[in-house]
Amino acid sequence: MTIKDFFFKGKKGTGSKKQKKSIKPTVEEFEALGPNPSPKAVMKLFSRSYRILNDVELQNADYPAMMFAEFDDGAQTPDELPGAVGEFGRCADNPIPVNGPTGQVTYLSRLLTADTESRMAFHRLGSTTSRVLDAMVDIFELVSIDGTRYDRLYLDMYHLGQSQKAPEGYRLIGELTGITGTSIGSSRDFPLHIGQDAFEYACSIFGAPVVSSTLKDMDLEKARGLVKAMEKR
Repeated sequence: MTIKDFFFKGKKGTGSKKQKKSIKPTVEEFEALGPNPSPKAVMKLFSRSYRILNDVELQNADYPAMMFAEFDDGAQTPDELPGAVGEFGRCADNPIPVNGPTGQVTYLSRLLTADTESRMAFHRLGSTTSRVLDAMVDIFELVSIDGTRYDRLYLDMYHLGQSQKAPEGYRLIGELTGITGTSIGSSRDFPLHIGQDAFEYACSIFGAPVVSSTLKDMDLEKARGLVKAMEKR
């Protein structure tokens, strides 16, 4: 079995959607602005990254053609998977449908706690199997910016669309102005370095450091203590 077969087992694309052209700013475009670029010129490039944050089709534009084809099953992405079992988002048998790794980050960055209205910092812990999918489901660890809530959520990334349903205890914000986590792997001593890790991730995936300023307001000591306590359970 190849790596492709392992991750995409049973996910044969059958649709015919057209992949958009990428608008992600490049390093060369930023370098071309010179050592003292005008704020207007810089923001013109940043504006393209902000568009990607809020447009799933532009997020999908940066996926390899093979990945795009595999995700294209010809159907509209459901808010919740048919046949799912268990609490939405909180078990591998009812994962949140999103559009690839970029969709994981933009979806989770839109979460807002219903009680304290706090954003969530997050990173990817790993993946696991699911009884309702012939593919792996990713596991994310989250902690609120105010350090009062800990969570683990499960996401199914094999779609071209993104669920508009929030797990119990959250709501989804509208326009996204910056990410609050990563999907490439575990952040060092989470959440102590999540700001830097999100910065690097945003530059790589969106072409500019479109990171939410809320990460600067995180009560790191309180949040890290909560994560440590939950890990011991």
